[in-house]
Amino acid sequence: MDSADQLLEVYARMVAQRMQSNTTTSTSDLQGYADMYFRPGVFLGVFAADESPPRPQHRGFYVQNTLRTDSESRNGHWVAVAMEPGEKSLLFDSFGRTPGAAFMPHLMHAETTDPDRNQEWESTRCGQLSLAFGHLYMNHGYYVALRA
Repeated sequence: MDSADQLLEVYARMVAQRMQSNTTTSTSDLQGYADMYFRPGVFLGVFAADESPPRPQHRGFYVQNTLRTDSESRNGHWVAVAMEPGEKSLLFDSFGRTPGAAFMPHLMHAETTDPDRNQEWESTRCGQLSLAFGHLYMNHGYYVALRA
């Protein structure tokens, strides 16, 4: 495990402790946490797979579900997207997947973090890991977050 992964795990424990949960999260859970623990304007929101915020002029990140707004499924997965001026968007998927025609196609142009898996397939802590990635990115920068 490299230092970026170690930092991510420290932030994930902190997020879970603050949320008093290390399992399934809702949009309002994620937004509520972000409102309390990120500076205004840094956290750009929580979005469905077919929605994204406009690119900011400053460093920021958002959490996105893998399900579209019109999906009837309840089995979505949270990912995080960091945006840095002058850099490609940076996608963090705790399962280590990269965008493709069938998975997050609107992010195919994005850079992706290290493809190592940060959670087991049966785990439901993707929301906490996505917020932890936000802390890692905001506190340590794009190039450290790239290695998560």
